[in-house]
Amino acid sequence: MIPWRTLAVWLCLASCLFVGQLVKAAPKQVALDDSARFWTAAPSTTGPQEAFAALQEAGRFQSGNQHGYGGSNYGFAAPLMWVHVPTTALQGGAAMRWVLVLDYPPLDDVRLFVLSAQGVVLHQARSGDSMEFAERPVQYRGHAFELPPIPADATVLLRVQTTGVMSIPLSLYSADAFLAHVQNSYALLMMYLGLLLGLAGYNFVLGVQLRDARYGWFTGFSLCMAGFHAAQSGLGLQYLWPNAMVWQNLSIAVFVSLCCAMGVQFTRVFLRTAQRMPLVDLLFKLALGLAAAGLGAALVLPLSQSTHANSVAAAVGIACIVLACIQAVRQKVPQAIYYLLAWATLLVGAVALLMHNNGLVANNLITQYGLLIGSAAQMLLLSLCLGGTMRNAELERARALRDAAVEHRLVQDLQATKLSNQNLLAERDALLNNAVVGMALSVNRQHTWVNNKFVAMMGYERAEMLNRSSQYLYADPEEWVRFGPLVRQSLEAAGSCTHEMALRRKDGVVLWVHMAGALLKPGSFEDGVIWTMLDVTALRDAAEHTRSALAEQQKLAETRERFVAVTSHELRTPVASILGTLELFEHYGERLGETEKADMLRQINRAAQRLWDMTERVLFHGKARAGEIRFSPQSLSLKTLLSDLIDEVCSHPAHPPDRFVQHLPEHDERLMLDAHLIRHILVNLLSNAFKYSPTGSSVRLDVLTSDQTLTIKVSDRGIGIPKADLPHLFQGYVRAGNVGDISGTGLGLSIVKHCVEAHGGRIEVHSVESEGSSFEVHLPRVLA
Repeated sequence: MIPWRTLAVWLCLASCLFVGQLVKAAPKQVALDDSARFWTAAPSTTGPQEAFAALQEAGRFQSGNQHGYGGSNYGFAAPLMWVHVPTTALQGGAAMRWVLVLDYPPLDDVRLFVLSAQGVVLHQARSGDSMEFAERPVQYRGHAFELPPIPADATVLLRVQTTGVMSIPLSLYSADAFLAHVQNSYALLMMYLGLLLGLAGYNFVLGVQLRDARYGWFTGFSLCMAGFHAAQSGLGLQYLWPNAMVWQNLSIAVFVSLCCAMGVQFTRVFLRTAQRMPLVDLLFKLALGLAAAGLGAALVLPLSQSTHANSVAAAVGIACIVLACIQAVRQKVPQAIYYLLAWATLLVGAVALLMHNNGLVANNLITQYGLLIGSAAQMLLLSLCLGGTMRNAELERARALRDAAVEHRLVQDLQATKLSNQNLLAERDALLNNAVVGMALSVNRQHTWVNNKFVAMMGYERAEMLNRSSQYLYADPEEWVRFGPLVRQSLEAAGSCTHEMALRRKDGVVLWVHMAGALLKPGSFEDGVIWTMLDVTALRDAAEHTRSALAEQQKLAETRERFVAVTSHELRTPVASILGTLELFEHYGERLGETEKADMLRQINRAAQRLWDMTERVLFHGKARAGEIRFSPQSLSLKTLLSDLIDEVCSHPAHPPDRFVQHLPEHDERLMLDAHLIRHILVNLLSNAFKYSPTGSSVRLDVLTSDQTLTIKVSDRGIGIPKADLPHLFQGYVRAGNVGDISGTGLGLSIVKHCVEAHGGRIEVHSVESEGSSFEVHLPRVLA
């Protein structure tokens, strides 16, 4: 590769030679900018005779320094101009051959007229970049006319017309001087453009080799800058597009837009503004938008307007670049200071050209070729920047190689340590996986390691349990949420904690585990918690079974106590009645009449019947609790069944028919019922209603049938049931707390409930203490 320093030296020498040749005046050269006179307000239809006549009038033609700064630069103010070239400058006599040179190539139409003292055209010629290059009278990048011998009283006029900048740097050269001027200027311009092209090719190759986008954008910028200077200097029309007149009119504006876009994008990539300075990068995007707008303007607007637009876009783009460079210098970005100087020189040259194009400064070497000089210095400094970038890259590469060597040794050490750790981990895993308790390492409540016992305990595959929130293992997901803060608080305070928790296996079975957790690193919950888990489901089941058995034993003991208390009380009365009556028979039987004996026998019979009923209830309750009730449904006439049972109830002396209110179905139906169990239901409910109601109050029986159910409702206006006793009402040997001295065993409602459930039905109770009670029995018509 060519060293970047070599390129920088060549660019520096070329720039110095170019500037030196521009400053150096050619021999036998006469500058006419200040001696020529200009008619800036001539109508577009003015011919040479009219211009000759206007020359005779005062005030039409004026000297070129009327703006106060000298020179002949009018910017965009004069699209058409007539110039009077003084013949006094033609030194050397008639035999001397002179060449009139207008060294500003971007002029559309330039015409030379030589007139006699009477105003007759003696000679005329035409040039301009609106005509093909081959048609020019002198094959020169600018506009040159070889003057014929001119009489002393002749008049030389130039007609200049353009849609761009009106700049008329006039000079007279002798033939030898013109040839030397052409050789020097062409050599320097060709050298400059050749260096730009060489620099573009060199950076393109570097960009491909290094795969660096910065070199690619710089290549594009160099090519666009070469194209602009080729169009500006006239070399493009002479050598590259001699017959493309349309492109010649567009080329300068188009290349300005492309140079602006390429320069802005190159700076964005070189300084990495998107990462380092986002606000400046937004300005760059705006500048790119202006460059695109300028390119569009060059294609659709007149040349004067598009030149204005592209000049402004270029100045804005360069200003944004300089601003970015200043910010990069503040941020100490490598090569930023050279980059700033490069674009600052181009900005000075661009401002000089902008002022020249708008007629704000005189036409001279600095203003006309300021951008060329500035770009030469810029390319030199940009080469320094890219060279510095390459040097930095080499240093970075060397540093990377050193770091890589260090890292390689470090990796080797780490591999050795890793191998040692792997052996230790293998030993640890072998030890922990054979543990008899489940173990897991939890980090942020996710399992990162589990042993074989825990995997088998939960029924999952190992992969299903790793790197997954532990919430899926909890039988109650809400318990997982509550458990986390409590565990963290306990672990951070004491370093360990224990808890019993219900977990759910993969197959849905719930098991209880005793969990013990400890922090992996003291005081750091985030580093992980090591858990040990012991399945205590069997122990909990055994304890629960023991508690249930104790509760059942307690319940049986309470039932036995209630049974003894109730039966001892209830048996005492009928037994005492029987024994007392039998004792009267024994001692006074001979003295009693037949009527008294019959009453005593009936009294003994009632007492025996009461004992029988009590015994039957106790036995029936025992069978019900043991699940030995025989359920034998048969097709029965509902009307007949109810009639028989009501007669049985009302036959009791304490159940007079006048207290009984009944509402039965009008039509008879046959239902599948167990008559024996229905008797227990109806007799117990009606007997209780009569027993716990005051004398004279009514007892109501309602029987309703529907397509689905048979409903039996017994209501009374008795003492009612306290609210606290309702939950225990259907337990055996349980009586309400407000029964007082009313006799009873507390088995009736328990028997009713068993009989109802045998039919597959349900019973409901509604009661208010001191207001009465209502029992509703609902039996299905279709038995399961």
